[in-house]
Amino acid sequence: MMRSLALGVCAIVVGSFGVSARVNAHEITTAELASFLDVRGWSTRVTLPPGTYTLDICPIEDGKVGEGLFGNQIDWSKDPTGDFVIMAGPEGENYKISLSSKTAGIMTISTSGRRFKSTFNPPLPETISEGVYPLIVDLKDRKPDGAEYDPATYKRGFVLKVSKKG
Repeated sequence: MMRSLALGVCAIVVGSFGVSARVNAHEITTAELASFLDVRGWSTRVTLPPGTYTLDICPIEDGKVGEGLFGNQIDWSKDPTGDFVIMAGPEGENYKISLSSKTAGIMTISTSGRRFKSTFNPPLPETISEGVYPLIVDLKDRKPDGAEYDPATYKRGFVLKVSKKG
């Protein structure tokens, strides 16, 4: 009898806290979850005509933009909308980066090298054209007088590179 009374009281107390927790709690947002998981995402639209450009993710090493990681394996410019989504997040000591579009699909790569301890993740403009756009950059050894959006300012990082087909 005493045990069932104690269980009943516990159920009432737990139920009360559960209701209270539901009233005071809020659902987490996508941005909060992404921040917790250290995942970054960007969406943008390339304004160049379809079929006239290449799109790639390139590393920054010692302030210089390196070779594309996707190696132009997919002709992203075939997407008539020009809409793209880039996602990046930690994978062990490296980064996992994906590039996707509605018609070209998704391509994902894993980088080699170590992750950055302190990063800057600038937003992408809503629309972009030919150029180099920093995505994730390491703030360590950053040139203090360098421009935020200039890859030469950073020793390491990753950029989105849009080039006209030649």
